[in-house]
Amino acid sequence: MNAFDGLRLYEIVMLVLGIVLFITTIVLMVYLITRKRSIKPLTYLFLLSIVMMGFPAISKIQFQGAVVDLKNRVEGERSTTPDSTVREPLDSAKRVMLQNEIHAVLERPVSDPEVLVTVARGQALLGDTSAAFKFVDSALVTNPRFRSATTFRQMLTAKRPDTDRVRF
Repeated sequence: MNAFDGLRLYEIVMLVLGIVLFITTIVLMVYLITRKRSIKPLTYLFLLSIVMMGFPAISKIQFQGAVVDLKNRVEGERSTTPDSTVREPLDSAKRVMLQNEIHAVLERPVSDPEVLVTVARGQALLGDTSAAFKFVDSALVTNPRFRSATTFRQMLTAKRPDTDRVRF
């Protein structure tokens, strides 16, 4: 998984600028220590740099939690129906929970093929095969040799043979 996957542009900028500020503060601290001056004013810069680096890290952890929740829900639904050809429709409560988890993941920018395939599996469980194809194709654009994506795409194609005419 990419280190910046799930982070918005302003969070990436905050992270990079926080790192630059932290390094600059360390350099200033060494300079002030060699000149035998007080380093008290630098504490605010240290705190600011830590906050600037910490906010994107917390956002990344929340994104990872949403991905894990979605993955567990999809795997749980797949394990309850081992025969993929005979699948009972989801009841309304499970459907709403799955939609919410997919929405929570898609609120953030996603480029990891594994996450995209998990979203595609969730969309397929919801019965939205066109959205499932869209996410599987996005995963295959990112990594054309991703085995899980190719396998799932073949499974979707086998269920719906007219997919060659579908445009995204």
